[in-house]
Amino acid sequence: IDVHNLPERTTQSLTTPPPSAASSFLSEAPRASKASKKEAAKLSAVKPHKQCAYECCPSPLHSNKWRVVTPDTTAGGRDWTSLMGKTLCDSCYSTFRKHG
Repeated sequence: IDVHNLPERTTQSLTTPPPSAASSFLSEAPRASKASKKEAAKLSAVKPHKQCAYECCPSPLHSNKWRVVTPDTTAGGRDWTSLMGKTLCDSCYSTFRKHG
């Protein structure tokens, strides 16, 4: 085969569809489901870094559940005013609730 006699390839026709094809392609594209939209939002959202406010917490950066002390917090009949607005890991929250 003589490669010198082959027609010259144009990259524009291979990479850029005509405007009519692009608009029809976009209109036929499947829409994302609600579940995938939520997953995408979770992945794109940056979660704030949480840390236990108790100074002596043995693991202040790790918890399965974080608790924010609010004016409505009355667990264990304890006085939570000194911890108002602070975030506690579940372990420290439970310890304060049980033992003060």
